[in-house]
Amino acid sequence: MIAEDDGDYPLAIGLDAIAALSQIGLDRSLALVKPGALVLIDARLVAEPPQGGFDLRALPISARAVALGSPRIANVIALGALAKLFGLCGEKTLEDAVRLESPPKFLALNLAAAREGLSLAA
Repeated sequence: MIAEDDGDYPLAIGLDAIAALSQIGLDRSLALVKPGALVLIDARLVAEPPQGGFDLRALPISARAVALGSPRIANVIALGALAKLFGLCGEKTLEDAVRLESPPKFLALNLAAAREGLSLAA
């Protein structure tokens, strides 16, 4: 949920969804993940998936990033998958955001990555 008022301190105290692209990142954040939360992990880079009452999804995020041409776009693939699985936004809104935030040199690759994430999650 997004609050109606201005936040005064940006500290997450309970996560409804998380995208973990490494074991270290998952381990550091797992205590904040609420029961029933969406936990999206990279199937190759997270060797020890969390146990518990989570909606766990293991996707080949980093493998798809390499296949598309750069391991650096794994985060954009994860964003696309998270947008689809968690219902963050529609495809057009995601693509508009990627267009807005991507340097021109990387726009085509980032758009392909976002679409790949949407596709993985379908």
